[in-house]
Amino acid sequence: MQRSPNPKAPSISWVTVVYRAELGLLQLQARSMAKFLPADAALEIIVILNDPNPKRLATEVLKIAQDFGPHRPKLRLVDPTDIFLGPQGLRDVKNAVLALARRVLRPVRIGRGSSWRGYAGCHIQQAMKLAVSRNVKGDAIVFLDAKNHFIAPVSRDDFVTPTGQPRARLERVQDNYFDWHRTARAYLGLDQVERDHPLPPSITPFVSKTETVRDTLAWIEKEDGPMEYFFGNGTPRGTEFTLIAAMTEKRDETLTSDIVRFGSFFRDATDEEVSELIEKARSGSLQMLGTLSGRLTKMTPEQCTPLFDLWIDIGLTVDRDKAALLLKGGR
Repeated sequence: MQRSPNPKAPSISWVTVVYRAELGLLQLQARSMAKFLPADAALEIIVILNDPNPKRLATEVLKIAQDFGPHRPKLRLVDPTDIFLGPQGLRDVKNAVLALARRVLRPVRIGRGSSWRGYAGCHIQQAMKLAVSRNVKGDAIVFLDAKNHFIAPVSRDDFVTPTGQPRARLERVQDNYFDWHRTARAYLGLDQVERDHPLPPSITPFVSKTETVRDTLAWIEKEDGPMEYFFGNGTPRGTEFTLIAAMTEKRDETLTSDIVRFGSFFRDATDEEVSELIEKARSGSLQMLGTLSGRLTKMTPEQCTPLFDLWIDIGLTVDRDKAALLLKGGR
């Protein structure tokens, strides 16, 4: 098995879930890894193929594999079928039938975010991030979305401490994040915390020890059956990251602050918020940027120009036309 250059340092597996429409953003992420992520900060780079036809998407990802530069040999593509268990007994029959129905009806579920085997994208992505821990090699996992890309140099220490403790952004989280933490803590049998208690928002990048993710997966599958059914059954019990955070505490571990400096704009971000974040990135205050495709597609060419110019200036693309192409699927 491939080892970290420093045998005493924690090794990191990077995990991104991607679907076809975000292939261009994955290409941007790959280029940013090639430019800004040092060799000792990545044991492996795992891309989970969230698509009705994973083999077809794998072919498309391999066409941009060279964009990972020196990290290209570390790239590993994962078909969700290889990390999900499928029904294990009678208690799983109902969920298995519903999953089959979603798969059959997927072509007519217009606008519902269908993806792998008809599951809603956001639900199945959460399950994928937990299930992939079955075959992750690193001591720690950094979870990303395709929207995340580096805009400045980083190091392994921006994500884990020298002793292997995961780093996080710990803050008074928004109400929806706090509600997800409450439900996750209840699900794992933990006491509740006060509203002002510092917690990590349920967003990427998110870092965890691999064993903590595996314990979270094992808990869920013991209580509720195969992971792929858990988030889509209409009974919210937290997100993948709030569940991992709760398991971290259950294991008597801690999250350390001072994760890589990052910022993201989401689907409901105002034009002013988008502009402020891009300016912050330009000022050198950030090392990583999150640009959600659902928000990017709503931006006018004039609004995209400062972002495209940032990508050009840091060497992630050559001109605005090529930058625009990344938003349309890449290549």
